[in-house]
Amino acid sequence: PHLDKKRAILLAMLEHLDNGVGAVVKKLKGEGVWDNTLLFFLTDNGGSKAMQANNGQLRAFKGSLYEGGIRTPWIVSWPAKFKGGRNF
Repeated sequence: PHLDKKRAILLAMLEHLDNGVGAVVKKLKGEGVWDNTLLFFLTDNGGSKAMQANNGQLRAFKGSLYEGGIRTPWIVSWPAKFKGGRNF
């Protein structure tokens, strides 16, 4: 599908981030410390309308007081302490 330039740039940045995270995880596993490493990711509030974010069923975008403007993802990994696939 056709992407506008801003969206294509954002997706390229996300791919670069994903590759970097993969390299860090690979190194931690190689050093034998992965299972006891707390790794977490979070972001600022809300999806950006300018970047064509998809907030699903949430109303509005970044800069709004509605759920689409204030909710944030938080991803945590700590294999020795947390079982995967959980939602909080």
